[in-house]
Amino acid sequence: MARLVIEQFGVYENPHQTSAKRVPFVVVVQSDHLYKLDTVVVVPLARQAEIATGALTPRFDVEHESLVLLPHQIAFMPRRLLTRRVASLEGERDRIIRALDFMLLGL
Repeated sequence: MARLVIEQFGVYENPHQTSAKRVPFVVVVQSDHLYKLDTVVVVPLARQAEIATGALTPRFDVEHESLVLLPHQIAFMPRRLLTRRVASLEGERDRIIRALDFMLLGL
């Protein structure tokens, strides 16, 4: 079976219908070097206007919508569930890594 190519900082539709209304997308933060794993580490991109943006929760525009990155809700999911890539946040990698650093290290 061919392995799906899932790229770091790729934005994918949330495959979980129960949370997709609030969290329409997830961004892959796992390194591309770990492509042999059956799971990928993702961070939700949520429709939560009430969340103040800042170092932990930067805002990104995806599919004509302003969404908040929620690194404190980092998770993993089976690679096979990420089937529809809608964008890439590769150009925003520094902001994403800063948010992860802030969550993990307080930096």
